[in-house]
Amino acid sequence: MIINITCPNCHFSKNVPKEKIPEGIKYAKCPRCSNTFEITAVNDQDADSKENESMDSADDINTYSVQSPADETGYFTGLWKKLTGVLFSPVLFFSSVRYEEGVTDPFAFGILIGSIGFMFDIFWTFLLRSKELSFILETLSKSININNLFLGYIIISPFLVLLFMLVSTLVLNFCLFILRGSNRGITGTFRVSAYSNAALIFCLIPYIGGYIALVWWLIVLVIGLKAVHETSTLKALFSLLIPLFFLLVPVIAAVILFASIII
Repeated sequence: MIINITCPNCHFSKNVPKEKIPEGIKYAKCPRCSNTFEITAVNDQDADSKENESMDSADDINTYSVQSPADETGYFTGLWKKLTGVLFSPVLFFSSVRYEEGVTDPFAFGILIGSIGFMFDIFWTFLLRSKELSFILETLSKSININNLFLGYIIISPFLVLLFMLVSTLVLNFCLFILRGSNRGITGTFRVSAYSNAALIFCLIPYIGGYIALVWWLIVLVIGLKAVHETSTLKALFSLLIPLFFLLVPVIAAVILFASIII
């Protein structure tokens, strides 16, 4: 009996005799991209007739490097792979997202990386602009202490990140739905929103980190929406531009109104 094993990351495929896979083995390591994944292949009696490369019985296991659950990638190694995958190979990463895994992993990833980035953004803001902030706080109210304000922002940062993820998911999915591009539903949009928080890691860089994070987040978001929902680039782009437009219009109107009053 032949089992076809396909890497979900790079789609490299091999046909492996079932008897060559040791009992209890659930994971395989791709020889092409080194991605570790769960074996979910189905039996294929006619696999020999396909164009995929067939494996010799002597080296099939060595070629595909099947692994036991104990050999699975560690948590921090897996976290690093996801982070670098989203940032530097977003097309490949989002194309390989497995929808049956639910939202637990992207939720945890988004909260963790998003909170780290947000905390550093707050840290640099308070560190580099402490004098300006102190002056503003003293002008507004002498009872507000800058240190307490900083600590408060740090404590609530995970909740702010979660709120941002949920709001962006609802807004983006609504726009995609209008554009008829929400093929994976709100769950797919949430995965993209959560994993896109990887861009916030650039906030570790002082001065320009926040700007880099914003630009990178927008790029990753469009790529992720296109790949996950299997829609066009224009639909993914407009699902992002529509809410930005309605967000910027009131801001621009307020600035113009304020300027006219001063002048």
